[in-house]
Amino acid sequence: MPAHQKEFEGIYEQAVQNYKEKHSITITNREIRDQINRKVGQKIAINFLTNYKMGKNPREIAKVLDYCRGFMKMESELQGDKMWQVINEAIQDTLQQLPENPEGIPKEITNILPFNLPGP
Repeated sequence: MPAHQKEFEGIYEQAVQNYKEKHSITITNREIRDQINRKVGQKIAINFLTNYKMGKNPREIAKVLDYCRGFMKMESELQGDKMWQVINEAIQDTLQQLPENPEGIPKEITNILPFNLPGP
């Protein structure tokens, strides 16, 4: 069994054990185990997403989000064109506004450019 699967199984078994202790029971039914399984998947996917260094590549972002959504066994209306729209809007929100003219570019940036910007 791969290491990541062993880790998942360990987290799952610990969650089941915690549930049993919290509710003072010795066995769980399939519905409860499935719910715990989904919650463990959600926790792992959220931990992954919060630690993942995403670039500004919409294709990569969509691929990672789609994988995590599947891993969490989560239905979502955020698919296809709607997902692309949301991703591109989020990327646009993170971009800095460009200055109106070259004079608005900070000196620390213009000093490192390998060329001169056109003047007024």
